Amino acid sequence: MIVVQEKNSTIFMKILSKSEFQQLGESASQFSVSIYLPTHVAGPDIRQDSIRLKNLAREAVDKLTHAGMETDAAEAMLSDAFALLDDQEFWRYQSQGLALFLTPETTKIYRLPLNFESLTVVGDRFHLKPLLPLFFDDQYFYLLALSQNQVRFFQATRYQISEIPLENIPASLDEALKYDDPEKQLQYHSGSNSGQRRFLIKVNNGLQTFLNAEKAPLVIASVDYLQSIYQEINTYSNLLTEGVSGNPDTAQPIDLQIAAWEKVAALLKTSHQDAFARYQMLKETDESRSQLEEVV
Repeated sequence: MIVVQEKNSTIFMKILSKSEFQQLGESASQFSVSIYLPTHVAGPDIRQDSIRLKNLAREAVDKLTHAGMETDAAEAMLSDAFALLDDQEFWRYQSQGLALFLTPETTKIYRLPLNFESLTVVGDRFHLKPLLPLFFDDQYFYLLALSQNQVRFFQATRYQISEIPLENIPASLDEALKYDDPEKQLQYHSGSNSGQRRFLIKVNNGLQTFLNAEKAPLVIASVDYLQSIYQEINTYSNLLTEGVSGNPDTAQPIDLQIAAWEKVAALLKTSHQDAFARYQMLKETDESRSQLEEVV
């Protein structure tokens, strides 16, 4: 997940997609700060995460002043990072790693399913190497855990998973239908799938805010009949046709991630086989190269 904040403006939420990653790579500023730190989902170590960020932010201020920025300006540039130190609500919802990217104009904060080494880098571009495993070494995917009582959304890799807080998406069937008149609500709960369909349409529409430019696989975890309805109304092009069956409400995120990865791994295996077959077909033509020097 990402928190994006223009200086002195309202915070809003997005996720780290490939397009977001590319935008970070294309960003350029005379003073660009990249901060990485490992974080904890629960337990007393959460407090240590805040202390670790404080030390890394102070290190960034020192490096900025050494690079020629006035101390007051450097502290102002890191003000969003310092503001997080005592934000207990922020630290309650962490994943395995936290990444911050700051310029004098913009702050971007990502919660990610990656384990980072503590690191502060100051330069004229953002330092993005620690993010590469998310996009190249370890394919990421999305997981929608769906029931009538609860909706949860995750970004995950083969080994880790991070929940993404949802906005403008109903958290349950009751919430989706709460503005309908009582007679319609009774009809929707009496066995017809009309209410369930309307509920899932609202979930699907809300997810487009997060998945608008995405190409990563999306896996549904739900009972079979909800999966069937969702497949019919879905508008995301990379939804897997086979999801994780069963009620996800009592499942831990790691259990959902393991089950979903099996579906994603099968898709990746097929994709790799198709790519290899295409290479074999083209390797004797001018459309492919196998030597690094020729590729370069």
